[in-house]
Amino acid sequence: MAFCSVFDGFAVIHAAFLLPERRKHFEAELKRVGIRDFTVIETHQIRDDDNRLKNYKGPAYGPLSLTDGFLMAIDHAESAGWNTAVIMEDDILFRKNFVRLWADVEREVQNTDWGVLALYRFPQNGSFLVSEPVWSRTRLVPIVHNTGTFCLIVRKKYYSCFRNAMLTCIDKGYPCDFFYGIFSYYNPCRIYATNRNLAGQPGGLPSSLTKGAVRRDSFYFNFRSGSPVECMIINPLHAMLRKLKH
Repeated sequence: MAFCSVFDGFAVIHAAFLLPERRKHFEAELKRVGIRDFTVIETHQIRDDDNRLKNYKGPAYGPLSLTDGFLMAIDHAESAGWNTAVIMEDDILFRKNFVRLWADVEREVQNTDWGVLALYRFPQNGSFLVSEPVWSRTRLVPIVHNTGTFCLIVRKKYYSCFRNAMLTCIDKGYPCDFFYGIFSYYNPCRIYATNRNLAGQPGGLPSSLTKGAVRRDSFYFNFRSGSPVECMIINPLHAMLRKLKH
């Protein structure tokens, strides 16, 4: 079954007030992987008098607006009666061979008791790339923490838990991807990810969170993954370059 047919609803968080040009990107990208029916959740610019800004120590307008987008998306999923909601950021990027890789893992997705599913894992040990298998099939792995929120799938049973984790991020002044640890604390073993990074972020688009930042456009920067051999070579090199830079 195609990815677009497995889940009830698809939502894209879009900061039209900030980067309206991203709409052209995500419309083309979703169409490429067969997603034609989706809801655009337009976030709002955070006002200077927003009382929640006091919770954050650093620049918070972008992170707070993004977190609001996830809250709006899960509210929409609930009101629409979706049993599963795929929530994506507007710079979503899927692997070129996404359809084949998804077919490998689809049965396991349908038969596993997950609450939140991420189509990627990012390194949690400071490395640049996460290792993914070369020959074995794509499968699910349980995770506790992760980085990034560009493609999350949430089951209806966990909408409330997901919402509360995002609200806690706001209360604590955390970026929204801290929700993983909060959600895992109250729902152990209910977050899964694919052992291959099927989704990522493209290069060349200005960041909505860091002013002036533009991601480099290469597979490694887009998907932050590689084979074990690639990780052995690139991770130490990247760490050395970062050390020299600082």
